[in-house]
Amino acid sequence: MLVRPPKLSVSEEDPFAADKLGRVGSANRLTHLLERVKPPFVLAIDAKYGNGKTTFIQMWMGHLKANGFRCLYFNAWEADFTSDPLIAFIGEMDAEISRMLGDSDSSTATRKVWKEVKEKGAYLAKRAIPVVAKIATAGILDLDNFTEQSLADLSADIAKEQIEKYDATKNAIKVFKTRLGEFIKSLNPSQTIPALPLVFFVDELDRCRPPYAIELLERIKHFFGIEEIVFVLAVDKAQLFSSIRSVYGRGIDADGYLRRFIDLEYRFPALSREHYYAHLVAQFGIMDLFAKIGIDDASGTVDRSVKMFRGLADVFGVSLRVQEQCFATLAIILMTAKPKSTQLELLVALLALQAADSELYAAFLSQKKGVKDVVSFITEMPKGRSFMKEPEGILLEKYLLKSRKDKDTSAKELIGSYKTIKNSYRSESGPQNQEQIRVEDIINSVLSETFNYDMVEEAASSIAFAEHFTPPKAPTGVQVT
Repeated sequence: MLVRPPKLSVSEEDPFAADKLGRVGSANRLTHLLERVKPPFVLAIDAKYGNGKTTFIQMWMGHLKANGFRCLYFNAWEADFTSDPLIAFIGEMDAEISRMLGDSDSSTATRKVWKEVKEKGAYLAKRAIPVVAKIATAGILDLDNFTEQSLADLSADIAKEQIEKYDATKNAIKVFKTRLGEFIKSLNPSQTIPALPLVFFVDELDRCRPPYAIELLERIKHFFGIEEIVFVLAVDKAQLFSSIRSVYGRGIDADGYLRRFIDLEYRFPALSREHYYAHLVAQFGIMDLFAKIGIDDASGTVDRSVKMFRGLADVFGVSLRVQEQCFATLAIILMTAKPKSTQLELLVALLALQAADSELYAAFLSQKKGVKDVVSFITEMPKGRSFMKEPEGILLEKYLLKSRKDKDTSAKELIGSYKTIKNSYRSESGPQNQEQIRVEDIINSVLSETFNYDMVEEAASSIAFAEHFTPPKAPTGVQVT
């Protein structure tokens, strides 16, 4: 099961209203670029899967339309079931252009030009019958009387036919480009000087079948390379390299090949950690799920939980891909259980611990390892001691000790050592230091509150159930500073 984010709704008034990654600045600068480049021009937006390319494109399209650009969108992956990408591309263009033109009478002339464009495109999409197939067919039809001379005559006829088809195709491409240019100019009746280009967005190209992806690139370059068009390709460049090598062999210079089609590449800037976690919370609808289970987050439980997970993920060095999987698991838990609001911080901490050391996590649940072992594991990390002095680290230790103080020998030992430290501090004069305050806070909290359930056990039970679902292990590819 994959917990997917809800379908994005882009506001016409403010296309970047739902921007969780702070990318409106990138959109503004790229818009200025499109206003200044001379088409034909191909811009590639290069980012790994899960880095928000599609979301960015949809928002940017809304921004461009609000600034006078005409935009068309083509999802290559959804159309790669067709044998010829040109057929799918023109078909999607036809649907988009019909919506763009509407039912106004003023669009009649424009529709007529577009009809010619479609007709030429349909002609170009037709594939000639292979020569070998023709020869084989001729042999089957008249195998007994098929002589060497008849083969030579057939070959000559086929060669002539191929030359004629080449000339016809070459002329059709020229007419196709001319009519397409005329069509785009007809979309700009105000004669804006300079006229804004028509912007084609091609999304999910890297997810297509390799032959389809490569053929689509080649057809875009050959058939749509006119002065009125800018293409924006959303790609994972590394994945596209694999497609190129699968078609042309591993020895090909994939980067050099791709540069034949792409004029300029843009890579998303690295995200701040705040933006990245806001992205994960939004991607998996954590706030909505939290509300649906009837927990009021006025106290900021989700924010504290995110800070807890973020701190431990940083201490443990958990990869971004695994962090995303942890949030997917959290979403499943919120969809299938009703954890207490005070348990959520502990739940995400256990998810981080499991991701960092599954053996320690399992041993802790079975009580072969204790709270002291978990705390030691964290503090022995380069950033661990600092984390345990932060509010999230103190909160984690409180929860672990509260939950296991009556059944875990090491928890009792840790509480005893903290009592000793607290008493020794009280015998000293002068203000308390940070460590004194931390220890007294933990002891007072653990001893003053009684829990009638094992928080660790309940959180672990929810995690165990969620593990029966298997989200795809797709890398996020998000770069974080």
